[in-house]
Amino acid sequence: MNDFIGQDGPSTADLAGMLGPGVPDVLTAALLRHVEARRTDDLVHAGDLLAVLDAAAGRISADALGYMLRCFFAARRQAMVLEILTVLTLGRHRLTAEGRSLLIDGLCRRTA
Repeated sequence: MNDFIGQDGPSTADLAGMLGPGVPDVLTAALLRHVEARRTDDLVHAGDLLAVLDAAAGRISADALGYMLRCFFAARRQAMVLEILTVLTLGRHRLTAEGRSLLIDGLCRRTA
């Protein structure tokens, strides 16, 4: 399941490595901690969702399942926005104009 959750982008270790060697500044460290925390939360929620589905074996109501799925996917969307903002913030000097534009356009579409 971690592979499923991690498909959105590079790991936080990969993100840190892309930023170059050395000790990250306070903002970098804080953003990477938040990204990692969101990914961990999503992994736990996905596990909870699978456990309920396994245990319920067709006995869970459609409303309860719908609510759980909405919460899970809303959290994933929020995590992806945080990751985009992190890349835009930490990679601002390394992104091409086209790359920055793609990320900002994607961010704008998520708020529409």
